[in-house]
Formats: sequence, C-alpha cells, structure tokens
Amino acid sequence: MTKEQELGLIFATEIIRPWEELNSELSKHYSVSPQHSIFANKAHALAISLKHISEANGGLKSKDLNQLSESYSVISDLADTKKHGKRDNVSRECKISSSSLYERKFEDVVLLRFLRNIITLDHATYEKKDFMETTKDCALFLGAQLNIQTNWTPIVFNNSGTFSNKVETHASIDNQVIWTGMNLSVVELNEKNEYINVDINGTIEFQLTSEF
Repeated sequence: MTKEQELGLIFATEIIRPWEELNSELSKHYSVSPQHSIFANKAHALAISLKHISEANGGLKSKDLNQLSESYSVISDLADTKKHGKRDNVSRECKISSSSLYERKFEDVVLLRFLRNIITLDHATYEKKDFMETTKDCALFLGAQLNIQTNWTPIVFNNSGTFSNKVETHASIDNQVIWTGMNLSVVELNEKNEYINVDINGTIEFQLTSEF
C-alpha cells in the first residue's frame, strides 16, 4: 500500500465514516438531551480527529490551517475547548448543544415536520453554526490540503416526511444515559429557498414517550 493509499484509508476511517454515521443517526426522530447525549460524544471525537489528522500525517500545523479555513478554525477550537475547558483566549471558546429541528408551514393551522436532530456550535467569535455543515466543510478542506483522492460528496440529511399538528417523539436510553429535557428549533423556507429560524406561532399537540 502506498503512502497516499494509506492516508486515504485513514481519512475514510477517521473522518468520512464517523461523519456519515453521525449524519444517519441524527436523522432518526428521537428526543435528545441538549448536553448529555451520545451524539455530543461522537461530535467531540470527530472534531478531535479533524483537528489532528493533518499534523499526524505530515500536513500543515493547526496554527497555519486556522488562517486558511474558518470551518477548520471553529472545529479546532471545539476540540481544544473539550480537551482543556476554559481557554486563556476566551474568544476561541466553543461548545456544542443538541436540539430537534422541525420545519414549519401553515395550512389554516400551524404544521410541523421533523427534519433531524441538530448539533449546534456556539463559538465565542463566530457565534452559532451547524456542526454537521461545518465539519463537512472542514473535512473537504482537509481532504484538499492532504490531496486525498476520493469521490466523497457529503450531504447533510434532512427528512421529508408529512407535516402535522401532532408531534410524537421518544427519549431513548440508546442515545443518552440521562434525559434532562429537549430543545426545539423551528425553521421555515424563505423566498430564497433557505431555512430561517422562526417561532412556532401556533398550537401543536406534542407527545413524548420515554424509557427513563
């Protein structure tokens, strides 16, 4: 196996597969605790892999990559915040939380449909970002920097189910060891076909089942 092939295998094992698995798991309609879910653990592990893969395989150092890519800089700061806690430079602190993302539309009454569970980055400088979109951009940037030969074209998955004024979800022990509640994020498509954050502005019947 050549060095290029070995590096491609490392990239597929440590970056592509974990990203795709997390993307798939987040698409399932579960109620997720904001801070204490298995998704948070997997997100932190992916961030650490993204931060170090270049250094570990003869690429650029983190301080150099930070100047080239905002997405890498954010993910690097998340990895360092997880490892070290409070940063000496508070402008580089970055934490994550999870919420359930729903799309809203009106048909006489307000209707919702589940899109996915979303991990949100909260960066002291760059503010709030979608973890999956940011890690996608970061991974593609690193793949180019390391000259990884791959046809990987990641797409953050959104469900396209039926809209309803009744929402049913489930808090599973498979996703967390403790359930402390859940956060809801609601979006709507604007005239540019882009999702924007909105309030529910209506009544939704919400049913939660739980294994806790």
